[in-house]
Amino acid sequence: MIKNPIIINNKNSYETISEKVLQKIILEDISSFLKELGNGFSFIDNEYKIKLGNKYNYIDLLLYNIIYKCYVVVELKITTLKKNI
Repeated sequence: MIKNPIIINNKNSYETISEKVLQKIILEDISSFLKELGNGFSFIDNEYKIKLGNKYNYIDLLLYNIIYKCYVVVELKITTLKKNI
């Protein structure tokens, strides 16, 4: 299980947080972010390019968990998730 909430330190005190800035904050201290997630996580790449049909998309953060032997796709969002009923 992944820890909830995940604490991300804004060491450079960015005032405006966008998804790109959030990604930059995480990448500046990726080892702390991986430790926050829990055991077995390793960083593969950011903005990882994948092709779906005829269109290319980008995964914000691609991780691998060596314990569960699976890839973990992280899509960063700065807005509140809304529940659809």
